[in-house]
Amino acid sequence: RSRAEQLLWPGTEVRLGVRIRPLHPPRNPGTADREHALARRGIAARARLVKPDWVVERIAFEDRGARISGAFAALRRDVLERVRARLEGRGEGEGLVRALALGDRRGLSDGTRRSFRQLGLVHLLSVSGLHIGFVAIPAAWTIARLRTRFRPRSWAVLGFLSPVAAGCVAAGIYAWLTGAEVAALRASLLFALFGLTRSLGWTIPPAPSLAAIALLLLVVDPANLFDVGAQFSFGACAALVAGGIWVGRPRREAVAPTSPVAPASAIGRARRALHALGDPLRASLAVSIGMLPLIELYGLPRSLPSPLINALAIPWAGFVVMPTALIAAVLASALPGDAGAGLLSALLLPAAWLERAAGALAAQLPATWIGEDLPGRIAWPGAIALVALGLFRLRRGDAVSAAVLWLPLALLGIAPIREAAFDGALPRVVFFDVGQADAALVQTRAATWLIDSGAGPEDGSGGAAVLRAMRAQGVAQLDVLVITHGDLDHRGGALRVLSAMKVDELWLPSLSAPDASLDALSVFAAEQGVRVRRVGAGDRRAVGESMKVEVLWPPAATGPSRSDRGRRGEPTGPTPALEPVVPGRSRNEASLVLSIELEGLRVLFAADVGASVEAALQ
Repeated sequence: RSRAEQLLWPGTEVRLGVRIRPLHPPRNPGTADREHALARRGIAARARLVKPDWVVERIAFEDRGARISGAFAALRRDVLERVRARLEGRGEGEGLVRALALGDRRGLSDGTRRSFRQLGLVHLLSVSGLHIGFVAIPAAWTIARLRTRFRPRSWAVLGFLSPVAAGCVAAGIYAWLTGAEVAALRASLLFALFGLTRSLGWTIPPAPSLAAIALLLLVVDPANLFDVGAQFSFGACAALVAGGIWVGRPRREAVAPTSPVAPASAIGRARRALHALGDPLRASLAVSIGMLPLIELYGLPRSLPSPLINALAIPWAGFVVMPTALIAAVLASALPGDAGAGLLSALLLPAAWLERAAGALAAQLPATWIGEDLPGRIAWPGAIALVALGLFRLRRGDAVSAAVLWLPLALLGIAPIREAAFDGALPRVVFFDVGQADAALVQTRAATWLIDSGAGPEDGSGGAAVLRAMRAQGVAQLDVLVITHGDLDHRGGALRVLSAMKVDELWLPSLSAPDASLDALSVFAAEQGVRVRRVGAGDRRAVGESMKVEVLWPPAATGPSRSDRGRRGEPTGPTPALEPVVPGRSRNEASLVLSIELEGLRVLFAADVGASVEAALQ
């Protein structure tokens, strides 16, 4: 690892060489204004290291406050790095264990992130009430048992307050160790509030408690109002309250009369078993319904089987994976050397099984079941009414009606809020802001084309911004997706686009040498039922009278003869030779160059061709 990775932690004072540039995040229709969101956090510029090793730690601190904060930051860094070093290489699941136990998501693979996102399990990767409970409650229970067991009869009884204080301390330390995200702070403060009121003999309903904690967090930092994690954390709790799942003290059930056939104990056991099976499903259904407007607003995938998946995954994650992850983290930070290596490997197994199950299930589910049919069809007022009705039916104990209401919400989705500033007359060309990459939407009344798909990693998880932008434009499907060449800044979102919406045709450049990335994309598209065309110079497409497309480059691999081109009125000169495709050099020279005419307006899409190709096209 570089010195930057070792030294750049919150609280550490360093000297470093950086290049500073104004911060201008991409701005597209359907995308939140990240520039203002970052400004609320006091961030106005972006700094890049000149070199990763140009970092020097400053040992001397200027004041006592800086020294204390630096010491705490160094302690947190040492714990996280020790756990990472001890768990690394122990087998599958180590990244998920670090994420669940310490909120350190750096070790998660792209595949795990994607499968959890598609199945609606992303909340498990954030430290929240479930995690805080598994730390605070054992700490409180331990103190309560010790106080009861070893307290001399002559000592004053501290009652419920000392275990609560121990639980609050444990929760606070754990929240700080995991980065003090809003969800962890919310859970810690709620634990403290309920513990304090219980010690005083008071009862505060959940809704006022949530409101009080939210108000406190907003007073401390008003920017929390715009924090996505805070919105999802409080939104999920509000959905549980609105659905009647979280009602404070449990309601007493009427005791059924006994009979010779079915004793009261048997009836009670059966009722408890039904509640044990039904309550997680009702809670998951309430959160899924209540959180759908936020999920749609931020362009996240919705999962049709999410309530059932969460009802099964949360108990496994909560009662098996979470305890073993916490134990593994404690042992990894406490045991010296390679002590307990076998035990650590065994403790990773539940997390590995969860990862494998999530990956296998996400791969088998149809795209329409995991929110990949992007265009929503239920208008916002109607969707909000369905959400409110679903939560109301849950509150009345009717989980079946709530599940029936969930089906259209999850399958159809909520229609996007159209942005008037981007609603231009057709035909039009919209160039999306995708950083140092290309993505352009060409629309007429008869056709919709996307030329390139923006940047993204090799696993195809890019393209989210392009999809959100197209959704804001009301695009339901593409007639043609054009990938001009195989560089990641042009094809990075193609896999997601092909998975997320209906595409009739995929156009790829006709090459004189194979390109593995485009070949893989072609195979994937064919599996999705998309027609794949390799096009080159001379290929044309007319869409009514409003749109005409002509391919100018590269030379077709099996193009028309010189005489054929002459009969069509095309240049009859020799076709320039094309070099073999070499990544980073000739791949650009083999890019698709398109000339598109829209009702008299001609637009040239030249991709990344160089001066030699430009000269050949003149």
